[in-house]
Amino acid sequence: MNAERLGGHEQPDESVVERNFRMLVEHVNSPDTAESIGGNANKVIIDGEPWGCFAINGVIDARTGEVLEYGNIAQATERHQEEFGIIIGVPPMKLLLKGVSEVIVEIQEHPHSTLSPSSMNTLMRMKPLWDAHSAAASNKYLAMRESPSKSATKTHPTEAAKNPTFIDRLRKLFGG
Repeated sequence: MNAERLGGHEQPDESVVERNFRMLVEHVNSPDTAESIGGNANKVIIDGEPWGCFAINGVIDARTGEVLEYGNIAQATERHQEEFGIIIGVPPMKLLLKGVSEVIVEIQEHPHSTLSPSSMNTLMRMKPLWDAHSAAASNKYLAMRESPSKSATKTHPTEAAKNPTFIDRLRKLFGG
């Protein structure tokens, strides 16, 4: 593995971590992924609130730390390849409307596979990248919702109040 030793632990090459992260974002944003993203990974309680979760499977090369594939049926075909799952937590709607974003909850090895410490370390290094990416997207969405668009400024305020958007109705419902 292209890494340096720090305190007895291998540190993965940052370019590998960034490549794995970019692949993850591309996979999640791909229209082909919609089928594999659902509430299939149970729920998790964060700060007393139930969050839905979804899982993304993948295969990592234990020698290089590079993710070879993300997908619903990703399977290791070589001895040096290891299968994993990334569990991503999605906050409930009332928290989404307040700007709380998705987070990586857990990295799991598959039941019939084990992850080497170096593979687990490489995958865990993506967590802060994902969490920051998700928070930035959430903040961008909130900023768009808060600033009036050009079409909204042409509408008289009383007219806009008569026709609240779906998000406005959800905010009112959940006290956001």
